[in-house]
Amino acid sequence: MTDDERLPGLTLKIERVTADVPVKDVAAQMGISSSRLSRIEDDPSLTARMVVRYREALERCRTSRTSTEGAA
Repeated sequence: MTDDERLPGLTLKIERVTADVPVKDVAAQMGISSSRLSRIEDDPSLTARMVVRYREALERCRTSRTSTEGAA
């Protein structure tokens, strides 16, 4: 994805829901409020930078959840 390309926030929301990660968890990883994350997911045209930031936070949520489940 280049800086000129845009992605709808709905695409990221679908990725989050598919991964079964709550809004509050991704928001916490990004250091923003849940309401701000919801606005990002509603945005029809996100910058490449925001997409990368969101996906990195989502991946951290997946990783921490997997390591927690493996320890149980």
